[in-house]
Amino acid sequence: MRPGTRNRAPWSKWRLLFSEIMPRVDLRPSSRIEEKKHMHIAYLAVAAAACLIMALIEAWLLLGRVSAKDGPLARLVPNTKDLLSSHIDYLMMALFLFVFYGLFRVMGVAPPDWLVAAACFGSFFNPFGFLLRAVKPAYQQAPPKIFMTFMTISCMATTASFSAAGWMIAAAAMGAP
Repeated sequence: MRPGTRNRAPWSKWRLLFSEIMPRVDLRPSSRIEEKKHMHIAYLAVAAAACLIMALIEAWLLLGRVSAKDGPLARLVPNTKDLLSSHIDYLMMALFLFVFYGLFRVMGVAPPDWLVAAACFGSFFNPFGFLLRAVKPAYQQAPPKIFMTFMTISCMATTASFSAAGWMIAAAAMGAP
């Protein structure tokens, strides 16, 4: 080492470069959200993680189903199209929930309890209908009334909660109180 130079860690120049390019993002709850409100939006992240886990399980099911045309997995999941739809839907729901969680937290928006509950419920059970149709292809032709009622409720919960979340975030971005 030359005299007069400091011994720096090899990554310190990169850390210095990135600190100039990218400002630090503070992910602590905003002062406008009290701790109780912050805790209940954490359920959005938990539901997003559950949706992501379901999508990963379905990805492995798809891989096994496509690689083995005949066998026990083919009998368990006869409809790969609906399994793929469920997989993609779970990925999208996980993305939306993670984004809503992050935006609520960073922007200091406190959504009502019904919104968090409806988003969590609808995001998990809306794609579940595709999974049931993949396992029971008869549900495509003549679905039971309870199945259709449940799917209608989950779709309405998802639509209402995502619309309200988008509206609240847009209002906060525009500076509405």
